[in-house]
Amino acid sequence: MRFTLNMANDTELLWQDGFILRMLVHLRDASGEIGLALSEQHLNVLTQAIDDVAALGQSGDAGICGRRDQTMLCFPQRLRREAFIVPIAETAKPLPIWLALAGESGVVRTVDYRGKNVIGPTADRQDRPGACRSRST
Repeated sequence: MRFTLNMANDTELLWQDGFILRMLVHLRDASGEIGLALSEQHLNVLTQAIDDVAALGQSGDAGICGRRDQTMLCFPQRLRREAFIVPIAETAKPLPIWLALAGESGVVRTVDYRGKNVIGPTADRQDRPGACRSRST
């Protein structure tokens, strides 16, 4: 699973047994491109934060997802240990993360991808992966 981030250079957030920030920099001089530099940084604190949701209770979860066309692509979470895809149904009650990816901010009471009642915050992330914590009610 990987997402291109809206940052300088070619920057991606990816998952490989944890979050990794990957940057590809085009090296240039006066005559043009002379090479590429690839840098990867393991984001251990972010990886641990996804699992550190004890304050949300037994059913609490946190996740990072992004929208691609009519699907939501999500990195592994505490309650779902593999990357997964959720179709975005126009008639369904929106998930907190869908609202965040649509540019809305606030708190919503809804049903999550597991079919559980949740209360979750949304935050405007626009074209970047969004993050959302939710708690089952």
